[in-house]
Amino acid sequence: QTQTKSRTLSTDQHKSNLSLNSYCILKRSNMTYKLFQRRFPFAFHLSGIQTSRLARNQRILLYSPCHSYDVNRNATSRSFILPYHQQVRSSSPKLFSTSGNRPIVSLEHFKKHNDKLAQDVSTILHKVDLGSMTAKDIANAKSLIHVLSNLRTFQGAHLAEEILERLISEGADGGNSQVQLESKLYNTIVDAYGKSGEGSGVDKAEALVERMKERSRVLCEDLGNDEKVDFIARPDLFSYNSLLNAWSHSKRGDAVTKAENIVAFLESSSTDVDVKPNSITYNIMMNTYANQVGEYGYAQKAEDILLHMTSLQKDGYESIHPDTTSFNIVLKAWKNSGGGVESAKRAEEILRLMVKLYIDGHYDLKPDNVSFRTVIHAYMNHGENGKFSSEIVDRIQGIGELVLNGDIDFIENPQIVSEVISEILKCLAKSGVPDAGERAKNLFDKMNQARHTKGPLNVENEGGTYVNTMIALLSDPKTAHLGREMMQDMLEGKSSVLPTTYAMNRILHFYCQKQNFAAAQDLYQTMVRLAKTQGFERTRPDVATYNMMANLCFQSSEERSCHLALSVLDQMEEDYKSGLLSNLSGFVYNIVIHKLTKSKVQTSQGSAHDVLMRMIYHYDNGDLEQEPETVLFNMALSSIMNQSVENKTEKAFEVLQLMHERANSGKSISYPDTRTYSHVLAILAKNMKLEMSKRIFDVIQMMEDEEDKRRVFLYDNIVFETALRGLSDDQYGDGVLADEVLKKMFVLHRNGHKLVNPNSGCINLAIKAQLSSNSPMSRYKIMFNAHSYLMNIVSMYEKSESRVLPTRVGFNTVLAQWERKTHTKSVVMAEEIYFTMNRLLISGAVDVGPNSFTNTHMMRIFARDRKVKSTLKAVNFFKSIEDATLDTVTYNCMLRILAGSRINDKVEMANDILLDMECREVADVASYNAMLSACTASDSKNKQRLLDFAVETFTRLVEYTSPDELSFVLIIKAWKKLSDNKGEIERNLRLLYKDACDRGLNGTMLKDEFKENEHIWDENYA
Repeated sequence: QTQTKSRTLSTDQHKSNLSLNSYCILKRSNMTYKLFQRRFPFAFHLSGIQTSRLARNQRILLYSPCHSYDVNRNATSRSFILPYHQQVRSSSPKLFSTSGNRPIVSLEHFKKHNDKLAQDVSTILHKVDLGSMTAKDIANAKSLIHVLSNLRTFQGAHLAEEILERLISEGADGGNSQVQLESKLYNTIVDAYGKSGEGSGVDKAEALVERMKERSRVLCEDLGNDEKVDFIARPDLFSYNSLLNAWSHSKRGDAVTKAENIVAFLESSSTDVDVKPNSITYNIMMNTYANQVGEYGYAQKAEDILLHMTSLQKDGYESIHPDTTSFNIVLKAWKNSGGGVESAKRAEEILRLMVKLYIDGHYDLKPDNVSFRTVIHAYMNHGENGKFSSEIVDRIQGIGELVLNGDIDFIENPQIVSEVISEILKCLAKSGVPDAGERAKNLFDKMNQARHTKGPLNVENEGGTYVNTMIALLSDPKTAHLGREMMQDMLEGKSSVLPTTYAMNRILHFYCQKQNFAAAQDLYQTMVRLAKTQGFERTRPDVATYNMMANLCFQSSEERSCHLALSVLDQMEEDYKSGLLSNLSGFVYNIVIHKLTKSKVQTSQGSAHDVLMRMIYHYDNGDLEQEPETVLFNMALSSIMNQSVENKTEKAFEVLQLMHERANSGKSISYPDTRTYSHVLAILAKNMKLEMSKRIFDVIQMMEDEEDKRRVFLYDNIVFETALRGLSDDQYGDGVLADEVLKKMFVLHRNGHKLVNPNSGCINLAIKAQLSSNSPMSRYKIMFNAHSYLMNIVSMYEKSESRVLPTRVGFNTVLAQWERKTHTKSVVMAEEIYFTMNRLLISGAVDVGPNSFTNTHMMRIFARDRKVKSTLKAVNFFKSIEDATLDTVTYNCMLRILAGSRINDKVEMANDILLDMECREVADVASYNAMLSACTASDSKNKQRLLDFAVETFTRLVEYTSPDELSFVLIIKAWKKLSDNKGEIERNLRLLYKDACDRGLNGTMLKDEFKENEHIWDENYA
């Protein structure tokens, strides 16, 4: 679209443009190119992929006495400056060549000529002695002022001002009579400051005008009546208009006041004819008011100035005559005002006044495209959620009638009618009124009728109008079939408008906005089919097509959207490879990778890595201008993390190494960041294998090396915690490496890195890593080392060498190991840990006090050999536990220990504990089962008492909670073992089995228990 819309420059225009002393800033973005093409009519671009690739890493400095300014100061908006003035052209005649109708700049002179600019600036400012400038030096200095000013940047204007001050010093202090300064040098810099876009630019412009005025006053006083007075540089009307324009575009709160003061000064300057305000002055002042969006009063002020201009024109002021531009500015002011629909109505009244004045013979007030579209937009600004009321739509349609009634002659520019009608059709498509489609159809028919009428009206039925009518019809469900018919006629060649990529893209954009995935997909496939099968190149998808389709796939939740996104990417690459597409779109690659990463389908997530590799390949070959950013690498790693493949660790490590290799070789500026390393470490940690611990440590070391090279801090707690989580794997962990990682955290924290803060969680993981089975040491040595590691950390804390302790989780981790392994020192070691936890708790440490898991570990360690003495020690420990910390887990552990012990009165002890639990309401089915187990496992000779305990326990179990299958198995065992009355046993077994069946608990365990009593099982089963 940029190529088709760019204006063809004639040879004379080329010569005129080449004579300008200017530099052109170009960026690689097409949108930025279009912006600069509009702003600078002499703008040119670098064509060819190799040209832009070679220029990608160029960094050009513009030097000033106090600072150096890096034009390429950030990677996201890199730009470069190309010389474009007579000196370079004359010294390098081959610098400018032509390809078609577009000027092409050879890159071989790029760096040399920018260095020449910097050298020329430095020579003028620093190397030429005061008073020794030659006529050539002075001419070069003036040329540099124009060159730097035409950059339209604050830095360029600042350097131009310094050169101007150097010329002033050359004449005033150096006594060089050859220096003759004209007002236009000041004006050029003032204009550059005003158009620089910097907030302080307007202040610099105002200060420069004041200095010019003061210097001219002093020189006039010194020279008196000397004829040289006429050659003194003094502010003229262009100076004040440039300053006024700077305030007009300023966003400062005092912009309006400053502009009004300038106009008041010009109007009051009665002695100086050169600074009387003209039409440009008043137009700029009106534009200042128009730029104040949302202020109702400023629109009225702009209109008052227009009336004032009309009055001055009638009074004979030849330099003041309001024209179409003046009226358009007032229309803009009403459009931007905060007066609601009434403001739009006032703008329409002024537009109709323009039409009337034009009909009456005021041909310099002829409404143009801007006039009509400004009023249309004024109405469109007052819709709600993009929808418009019927009144607003009627008003906008009335403007269309105003264009089509034939009162205005558009022979010179027949496209105005179709452009205005297209704008109205766009409004109808967005309006949401019930009859939008019907209105659009009627308006389109009227325009076609006007096209064939004879008279002053000349209308071209452009494709844009046709497409806008089609979209308006499609937006209305009542007329959607008419829109589809128009589209079919266009595709089959039955309409006056042929299908083009631009037209198809407009319709595709409509479908994308409506989230109509099916219609958009059909239209896209139609474009591809027409281009492939019928050779209709005018409908071939372009970059905009692929961008829209990729974005639609990203927003769609349909299952096939991932597949379509990949097919869009494949088709784009195929077109580029065939030479049918001028460039690949980095946006498509970005969107597709985003889409695949977020997909829940494993195969789609796996494709994200492949798409990234394709993007890297095209970028390295110069086919793609947008470099894969770090976030895309991170997304690919995220997709690898979510895949269920065996080689995910290898793929993740390859991605990380690829990023390092590309960054170190200078191919890329997409360096790994903290998230990159976190993803890789997470993948390694979740897929621990042999030697994987060494890889985790290698990643940590790579981060350290990267920090030393780039001087960028990458570490944070997430990185270290992820690494420690992998190093603490039960089977493949590594305690030595985990300790190294933890020590590194402490070192970084002591060095002031606030993002790294060793916490209790990290220490817990390091302690767990000491118990990994991957160590070559014996299991007992591993346990003793982990115990010593834990105690050393506590010792460092108590000596104030560290502020961090493990939580009770870390202590319980070591206790659990002492519980699992039988060792003569297990009890001693466990007691040391337990007493340490209590000591730290008393000293004020947080989250280190024993909990239920600590208590259960301790009791099991005490009672491991099931001896009476050991069990009693566990019972005594249980009794020493504070009531507030007793919970179901601790109670049940004690009950199980008693059930498996050899103490004679264990049933009575267990019953007391169970009664205590019932009082506290913490008993569960496991508690009762433990009591039943104690009854059946007891060696007491008083079977009846044991049976009574069992029956009573089961009755309470049924009363307080619901029994499970094990409960029935245990009570049945109690009857069979403790009762001598066979009839009673059989009767109770029948009742228990029936109850279990009614509860749905007749599982395998229960049936196995009835193998000796199959007749009961068969009877109940029947």
